[in-house]
Amino acid sequence: MESESDPPKRNKINEGLPSSSSPPPTHEPDLSLMPDFPDEIATEILSRLPAKPLGKFKCVARPWLSLISSPEFIKTHLAVASRRDNYAHHRLMLSIATPSDDDDNGSEDSDDDAGAGVGDRDPEHLLYALDSILNPASDETEATPAEVFGIDYLIQSNKSYYPLGSCNGLVCVRTLIDELFLCNPCTKKLKKLPHLGTKWGYMGAEFGFGYDALNDDYKVIGVSQYVNEIIVYSLKTDSWRRIEDFKSVLDGEFSRLHYVNGKFYWPTLDVNDDWKIASFDLGNETYGIMDFPPEEKEVRYSFGLGEMGGCLSVIYDCRNIYADVWIWKESWIKVVSIPYIDALPASYYITQSVWESRDGEILCILRSALFLIDPKAKTSCRYMQIGLIETAFTHVESLVSP
Repeated sequence: MESESDPPKRNKINEGLPSSSSPPPTHEPDLSLMPDFPDEIATEILSRLPAKPLGKFKCVARPWLSLISSPEFIKTHLAVASRRDNYAHHRLMLSIATPSDDDDNGSEDSDDDAGAGVGDRDPEHLLYALDSILNPASDETEATPAEVFGIDYLIQSNKSYYPLGSCNGLVCVRTLIDELFLCNPCTKKLKKLPHLGTKWGYMGAEFGFGYDALNDDYKVIGVSQYVNEIIVYSLKTDSWRRIEDFKSVLDGEFSRLHYVNGKFYWPTLDVNDDWKIASFDLGNETYGIMDFPPEEKEVRYSFGLGEMGGCLSVIYDCRNIYADVWIWKESWIKVVSIPYIDALPASYYITQSVWESRDGEILCILRSALFLIDPKAKTSCRYMQIGLIETAFTHVESLVSP
């Protein structure tokens, strides 16, 4: 016989259902099915795991599904994965072209920031584990890709495509029929961006993808060779808009947009036909222009823009002699000169820096090879041959959805 002080017994069929006196459900992850396992500990452990296994762990239990799917956990996991002192979640994404007869020996005549663009061949898109690039075996001269970057929908639709950039685990790709997509290679989620229409054509335009930290928004921008305006796509609003009276257009079909710490940069020519660097701030949507690093006028250079340690960088490649690496920190600072390697082919597809390691080593692309050089020990230079690299950028594996 039950006493008045005893709690009422609950029927097993109703167990787990909220009673009339239960508080209303919340959207916070409920880890109550894991007794003696504090929520903070679960979050701390799971946030350190790679993104792909976490997708499978959602099936373990409803509390794990709730936790891993929550915006708070996704942000925590991204913060852990993005740490530059831990390469476990980082990949180097390269698009490598199959050379035609005209490309076998490279071009000696172009000073443009060449590399991106639509060619007459379908490049391979490969993901290399960054740790294996930064810490190769002592006798390793060729990099082995970790996996092939592919988008099932586009492959099944027989659509050729190439990546434009990666930010916080999202990759922006452009097809050869001028469609734009955002995707997460780990979660396999894909979003097609609205079409621009016929007034603002894709021909002669380049696009870039980045994150607007000021407004917590992912954005795609387009810059044209022919129109003095920038178009901006916002993931929040899922729409395009125009910023007119822009002061700079692209010069040359292959002037790529480089995303560095909230800004886009690209080379442009001024009224005196001197090379300058144009910029566009994603947060306040302001335009800027700056000078290139100083160069020796009697030496003929090619150049490439890139990112190094969260800062804009420029590489001057004096062919067959050396390459100078510069970084912008309120002013231009020359970091190191890279010696010429006789064994490498004279192919100049793209030239750019892509990473600065926790030990201060610089990873850059020169002459179809990956160079890893320590500025403190200037004679220490390692390289791995890759091929004709069209685009290169780092990618962090995350749970962020497009």
